[in-house]
Amino acid sequence: MATRVQIITQAKSCYTQFEDGKGTDSARSGIQAPEWESWFEEWVRDISMFLQYPRKRTSATSTSAQEYALPSDFVTMVKVYFNKNGAGDDVEINFQNYLAIASAYGSAWRSADASVPQVYYFPDEDNYGLMPRPNTTNQGANFITLEYHYFPSVLPAGPAGNGTAPNFPVPYHDSGQYFIAAKAHEHIANPQMHDRLMAIYEVKAGKRKDKEAKKSKGALHWTWVA
Repeated sequence: MATRVQIITQAKSCYTQFEDGKGTDSARSGIQAPEWESWFEEWVRDISMFLQYPRKRTSATSTSAQEYALPSDFVTMVKVYFNKNGAGDDVEINFQNYLAIASAYGSAWRSADASVPQVYYFPDEDNYGLMPRPNTTNQGANFITLEYHYFPSVLPAGPAGNGTAPNFPVPYHDSGQYFIAAKAHEHIANPQMHDRLMAIYEVKAGKRKDKEAKKSKGALHWTWVA
């Protein structure tokens, strides 16, 4: 498992190893710790988007409303479950494209009678909706369960975060050096080396994902071994 300071150290070494091309000595020496840390966080977000990892489950309260706010750390939905009629069993409900709801439920779908939700949809980037909207039997705490991919928390700036490892599978930690070094070359106006290093990063991350997907036989939840 690699910590932030270890990954940034690797990135600095990678950056100097691949230093052919444009970029002045003064530009190289002008890169400060906050910039390395910001590129580290950019890499964490990029690789987490690529992996759709980490994931979490959270419960929400259903009301008579049609639509609900997404969690603040939400990236993409994995599954939505609903405790239909309060039976105590979380039953998965399917996704419905927002533009197709009228075709499936009629043009007056928003005024349809409340009942047991059968599908969920996204009316915009900040909310999700249930169709049909819950009736009184299907309203209450923990009726909705969301399983979704979220962005890892930003590590503390400066020394406080240096000993912390990013929150995703260890086999991908090695890819960070190439992404961060690429951003450094972009910073000093060396686009050729940026593109070269970013291509290495994408190949390494892609090959690792293919390998782990085969190991897990395509399962939704992979078992990661450091």
